[in-house]
Amino acid sequence: MEKNMESKMFSLTERQKSVYTKQNAPYRSSKVTSWMPKDPRVIKEWLLKLKKEIFLANSIGLDRIAFQSIGIGRGEVEIKLEPLDDLLVEFKQMIETDATLHMQYTQMFTEALPPGSKLSLEDKVIKNYDEMFVYVNYVMKHYTPTFSDSGLVGFPINAILNWPMGTTNGYAAFLNEKANGYWRRVINKWQDDVLATGKSLHVLTNVDEKSWFSKPALCKMTGQDPDNTTQEQALDEFKRLYKCKDPDPSPGKHLGFKSWDEFFVREFNPGVRPVEQPGDQCVINNACESYPYSLRNNVQLVDEFWVKEHKYSLKHLFGEDPDVAHYAQSFVDGTVYQAFLSATSYHRWHSPVTGEIKAVKNIPGSYYSSSLCVGPDPEAPNLSQGYICQVAARAIIVIEAANPAIGTMCVVEVGMAEVSTCEVTVQVGDRVRKGDEIGMFHFGGSTHCLIFGPQVVLKFIDRVYTDLDDNPDNNADGNIPLNAKLAVCMKCGLENK
Repeated sequence: MEKNMESKMFSLTERQKSVYTKQNAPYRSSKVTSWMPKDPRVIKEWLLKLKKEIFLANSIGLDRIAFQSIGIGRGEVEIKLEPLDDLLVEFKQMIETDATLHMQYTQMFTEALPPGSKLSLEDKVIKNYDEMFVYVNYVMKHYTPTFSDSGLVGFPINAILNWPMGTTNGYAAFLNEKANGYWRRVINKWQDDVLATGKSLHVLTNVDEKSWFSKPALCKMTGQDPDNTTQEQALDEFKRLYKCKDPDPSPGKHLGFKSWDEFFVREFNPGVRPVEQPGDQCVINNACESYPYSLRNNVQLVDEFWVKEHKYSLKHLFGEDPDVAHYAQSFVDGTVYQAFLSATSYHRWHSPVTGEIKAVKNIPGSYYSSSLCVGPDPEAPNLSQGYICQVAARAIIVIEAANPAIGTMCVVEVGMAEVSTCEVTVQVGDRVRKGDEIGMFHFGGSTHCLIFGPQVVLKFIDRVYTDLDDNPDNNADGNIPLNAKLAVCMKCGLENK
């Protein structure tokens, strides 16, 4: 047994030592998440469908038209294309004036093949960055994700870049600071012009199975069995769980939601997710409606965070901003618990402990970077969730827990791909109770971490250890609910106070 683990266990009883040794292995992780479709053919089919949408949208004629050849199905058809947004023109010019980026953005499409699949070069839908910009242009001006139970592609730019992300040149390109600045602006413009406006409301209806208020979608969001649930029952359960300003899901009503964004940051109704054991300050509650992804003890200040074993490098996770950088040292030899939020989950964050907000910082970073060391990842960046905690856009919230046995802990909310907007709703000096809202993700699911110092001896609930066995037969169905008991501080002394 390692020396630092021995010191952590010094004051435990023999029974507690046995539990701790068995259930707090140095590293556990799960691969059971639902970010992108596992089958690369689903992404290919979706891209072909999007290509046809672009064709149909442009074939009727537009002002300031441009002509370009674009493949539709098997053939090449010359069609009228909507001109690129000025932002994309600027982005493209930047790539072509930077020799390194020009090489990387060219080669990543040349190298790109579906990770781990048997598809061939002929299966590529997007063959170069010129075509990439055509697709992104259409998405940022017109596209709102629809529901699909057979391979949800709720993150279209991620799907456009999915295969290039797994290449050597893509790995480098998506870490480039200048390019990431443009991707941030692209995502923000898409959100501001479409997803946060009434232009996105056409998918918030019940007119077909692609609509978010269809029976399949409602059952997915409420955890019901669609084979044994009627449309009315599914809708009633959704309205029981979530605040809806209007009871009517039909076009023009949309359950009262004003945009896709407002729908995705929807709130639970009062009493839906009560705080479990609210008076016990030894209990740490679940900060997000989420699925366990990784648990690592004895985390280091500097480590190889890009490797398959999901190590965490605290210095890089906390970044260089002086408001939060100095906290990294206090968590050395501590614990990181990471969990995943799916696209159909609740997307707000709540405090896992009672205490005072000591620091808040949004850290810019990458949007489409994934680690090459995790092996083939058809759902990229799914297998890179540990890696992106150090490089992706993220929000850091440091809390001084009221329980001194917990002390300073940290909540890190990490943007994945399009889900890069991390909105913090608390500020330094605020007092929070367990279960109080502290922020939210916009426009989809993502991943988050809870970080504890080396003095904190934690016993997580059995569900966490079962899910992290990396055995699909053991994995429970569904998330650990928000505000549910997640772990207990075993070296505590403040039970029920």
